[in-house]
Amino acid sequence: MHLQTPQRYNRRRKGKKGQKEGAMPESKEGRSTKGPGRRLPEDTREHLQAARRAFRESVEALFPAGYIEKRKVARREALLAARSLIDHALERIAE
Repeated sequence: MHLQTPQRYNRRRKGKKGQKEGAMPESKEGRSTKGPGRRLPEDTREHLQAARRAFRESVEALFPAGYIEKRKVARREALLAARSLIDHALERIAE
């Protein structure tokens, strides 16, 4: 199997007609949909939020009751332990 170098791949890619390398997708108005200051349409955001909620509920349904709360408590304790280690390391550096 022959692997292409990035230069050969890019040369072949530039030769494709109708495609600009690095071109950003365009919306119906012809403007870029990505980049600073660009937002998704409100209905799209609502659908994404609803999908996220439904997915989260389906995942939570897989676990026994109380598991999610116990996981949150355990995560908090792990973060506090990490904070303690960082504080100790900073104190040792300051000495």
